[in-house]
Amino acid sequence: MITRFKMLVFVFLALALVMTVLYLMTREDEVIVPAMKTLSADSEYMLYRRGDDLTVLGEGKLGLFYGCLTGYRDIGGRRSNGDGAISFILKFKNGISLTISSTNTEIFQFYVDRVYESIAYRSDAYAVNCPVSLLGLY
Repeated sequence: MITRFKMLVFVFLALALVMTVLYLMTREDEVIVPAMKTLSADSEYMLYRRGDDLTVLGEGKLGLFYGCLTGYRDIGGRRSNGDGAISFILKFKNGISLTISSTNTEIFQFYVDRVYESIAYRSDAYAVNCPVSLLGLY
């Protein structure tokens, strides 16, 4: 037999769980929003292959890639056109880096790492569909 107290505890815990899930689903990403505000088409980057921070593959300005990047969406909307994903890192002088995943034709996913006062922060992953030609990766 379920006592009234047990029923109240169950209802309270179920409500707390629902509220937590709703909060997590609707919260603003505290890393990507301010990071994207500091970047622009004129932001200069250095490009590395993920896992090899010693070899610079290229450098330049974000240019048209920035416009495509600002159209990011939830990772659930990710569509990859191609096989064999490779990851690259775009590092900026302001402590922000973008880790991007790409095929030979498009960049389809990224996340932001930001170092602020010696503390590292990472955003959620987001989906994009940007041609790699905008960065000249291949």
